[in-house]
Parts: sequence; C-alpha cells; structure tokens
Amino acid sequence: MLMTALQTKAKKLPEKPAVEQKGFKAFLKKNIYIIIAFFLPFVLMTIGFAIMEVSPFGDKQILVTDLWHQYYPFLVDFQDKLKHGESLFWSWTQGGGVNYFSLMSYYLAGPMNFLCVFIPSQWLREFLMFSVCAKVAFAGCFTAIFLRSVFKKNDFSLVVFGTTFSFCAFFMGYYWNTIWLDTVCITPLVALGIVKLLTEGKFRLFTITLAVSLLSNYYIGLFTCIFVLLIFIAYSIVKWNGFKSFFTKLAKTALFSLLAIGMTAFFLLPAFFALQNTHATSSTFPSTYAINIGSTNDLLGTLEAMKKIFSNLLTFITPATKEADALPNIACGTVSLVLGIVFLTSKKITLKEKIVDGCLVLFMMLSCVIRQLDYIWHGFHFTN
Repeated sequence: MLMTALQTKAKKLPEKPAVEQKGFKAFLKKNIYIIIAFFLPFVLMTIGFAIMEVSPFGDKQILVTDLWHQYYPFLVDFQDKLKHGESLFWSWTQGGGVNYFSLMSYYLAGPMNFLCVFIPSQWLREFLMFSVCAKVAFAGCFTAIFLRSVFKKNDFSLVVFGTTFSFCAFFMGYYWNTIWLDTVCITPLVALGIVKLLTEGKFRLFTITLAVSLLSNYYIGLFTCIFVLLIFIAYSIVKWNGFKSFFTKLAKTALFSLLAIGMTAFFLLPAFFALQNTHATSSTFPSTYAINIGSTNDLLGTLEAMKKIFSNLLTFITPATKEADALPNIACGTVSLVLGIVFLTSKKITLKEKIVDGCLVLFMMLSCVIRQLDYIWHGFHFTN
C-alpha cells in the first residue's frame, strides 16, 4: 500500500508555479489592509477636528500651548526660508541672530514640514492640521506593516490594531506637539527593522528608519534608541541560543545603531553643542530615591503611583500637558487589558515570553514613576 502511494505520487507531474500577478490591481489586493490602516485613522482624525470646528471646518484653530507660541512661528519662518532660498544655518530674525541649524534639528526637521514650501502662507495652519491627521494615519499604516511582516497575517486585524495604535493616548494627548509625532509614528518600522536584523540578519530597514527617527526629532529619537535596547534584551532572553549567538547579535545591533547615528551626526552634533548653553544642562542625577507620582518616596508610595497609572489605563479622561506630577498619557483602554489577559493565559505562548514581556511592561510603567529612570529616559535631564 505504501509502495503504491509512493508510485502514484512519483507519476504526478510537477505543478506549474503560480503566475505572480503584477500591476496596480495586484498591488491593491496585496496591500488593501495596509491602505485602509492609513485612510481610516486619517478620516477619523479629520472628522474629529471637524466636530471640534477647527479651521477649515469652523472658526477655531489647532494652535494651542507650545504649538501656538513656538512650533507654528518657527514653521512660518521655516516656510519663508524655503520659499526664498535663505540660509538654514543662521537666522537674523531673533535678537542678534540664532543658530538656526540646531533650532531646526528639534523643532522643524520632521519630513512633512518640508512640504510646506508648496502651501500658500495663509493656509499654513490648515496644512499643520492635516499633517497631524497624516502622521496619526502613518502610525496606523506602519503598525499594520509591522504586524503583517512579523505575524504573517494579511487580514482586517491589521486595520484594527493599526488604528488602535493611531489613537493611543500619546497621540490624543500630544497631537498639538507636532514635533514629536514623526518619530513616534515611525517607531513600528524601527521595531520591524530590529526584528529583521535579529532574525534574518537584514540591516537596511533598521539603519534607515533609526536614522530618520533621530533626524525627525533627536529628543524622541533617544526614546527610540532605548526602546531598541529593550527589544534586544527581551528578544535575547526569550530566544536564547548561547553566548556566541548573543554577542554576534549584540555586535550587529551596536554596529548598525552606530551607523544610523553616524548618518545623522551632521545634524545631531550641532544640536548637542547648542544644548550645552541651555537651562536643561543644570539638571543633576537624583541622589536619593524619589518618585514623580504618589505621596511618599518609598515602596508604598511607588505602589500607590503604580495603582494610579493602572487605573488610568481604563478611565483615561483628560490628557496631561505640563503638570510635573500628572499621570502619564499611556492609557490603552479595556480591550488592550482584556487581550493582555488572553496573552497571559494562552498555551501557545511560552512562560518565558510571558514573564519577559510582563517585566518589560512593568519597567516601562516604573520609568514613569521613578525619578532616576525618568531622568535617564529624557536625555539625562528633567522635563518642564
């Protein structure tokens, strides 16, 4: 019987390989969920601004807080420089002159800002509003790309989870902080890049996206670098394959991280030297244990702070802006917590991975509480 089966199988002619479809329809069919993951957040965010009667949908404007007295005036000046071909290294519009290159590295280096050269000056505020919608949309699109590549799925779940990231509390709380959004929305591609580097040895995506992340905003880019380190540590523990493999992957990660940083040195070094003359350099590392949220600087105070943050994951109402002791904008909603429970109870996921990921989430939450961790995350200084 076995021989008959083998003979029958041997007689079968080899199947012709499927002809790969090309053209726009094939592209659309393959990437339809990625495309929806972009347009759905874009439409929803635009509708949100329309309901708020933000111009051009009403008589209100998007300019609030720092966007009003810092980012937008700088963008106006930036647009004027681009349209008239003026120097991007120095500006005489402020006092006795200012190092414009270092200023641009923090406030204006987002790729989308360069498109303002094509926009009439009177429509710059509206351009800013739609650019925020686009950044939120790209966050969903890039998350969908990450999920499709890592989990090998190409269905509507990409849209669901992509949109979920687009409307996380960070974007909703800091949409007005337009200078940060570029780096945050590209983070899923950086994460995909480090996954590709660790699993397949491919380095181009990681190097390019990390460089773009740092160029867009070096401040949030530092967060990205720390996040890459955390991904590497978590991956190395979960997929432990001996010290030789560990040090090989460590060397590759360090090498291509340095390459990405080196590609941006022309931008980062002027910014670094300019920062030495700012008030931020007066911050010092806390000498004793201290927390941002809570009543006492001890274990009970830390647990109280963690309880507040965990509660805020469900009942997030008003975003924090400048209050030093405010709860962080990391609310995720009930669905994420329910799926977290599913993750912890799933038999398909190893206990080691559950423990490592749980510790990673715990560390991220503690970073919002413990002053020493907060100091390191924010470039070795405390924020305002």
